[in-house]
Amino acid sequence: MSPTGTTATGRADRPRLTELQRKKNHTDSEQRRREVIRAAYDRLAEIVPGMAGHGRSEAAVLAAAVTEIRRQILRRVEIIEAMKEAGEDTGHLELPKDVVEAALAMEEEDPLTPQEGGAK
Repeated sequence: MSPTGTTATGRADRPRLTELQRKKNHTDSEQRRREVIRAAYDRLAEIVPGMAGHGRSEAAVLAAAVTEIRRQILRRVEIIEAMKEAGEDTGHLELPKDVVEAALAMEEEDPLTPQEGGAK
């Protein structure tokens, strides 16, 4: 052991955890991870129209978020087209082509159903 209190492999000189301690640490870590995910879904539900106060259905929040993002993309495309017709420069507003194509191809009714020909 070196004077810094570590072994040759760099690990601190301390006793190994028991199986029960390791299991408790894992359980605690998993619980913290779930709490972070729940809090993120709650925040997302707060900003997705129509989702505030609708419980904790993660699938419903995701579906509503996908629908809203798609709606916003399509609205932006409409605005850009109107600006182009008016002769305005829209280069700085354009979205990546693949994003627009994905939004156009997506089924609005069930946004979480995988689409044919692509991994979702």
